[in-house]
Amino acid sequence: MSKFKTGETSKNVLDKKNKITKSILLKAKILDQIDIIDDIPTSLMIKGRKISEVAIHKWHDEELNICAYSRNTAYADHNANALKTLLS
Repeated sequence: MSKFKTGETSKNVLDKKNKITKSILLKAKILDQIDIIDDIPTSLMIKGRKISEVAIHKWHDEELNICAYSRNTAYADHNANALKTLLS
């Protein structure tokens, strides 16, 4: 007998989804506050003078409470509003 009913999602999966959505929004807030190159957190890897979208998705920092996730996760329907905020 399965642990969950059809269509039911475990609390751990829901918590992870919410953590990723919050992380996307926090990344957007942090990036919006960058005025000069010295404002870029050292945990965010950049090449040259540009921050790529891939680098943002891979960016993780426990001190800032942000996590890495895949591009597909970022573009999932439940993250649409958060991603729009991040990319604007």
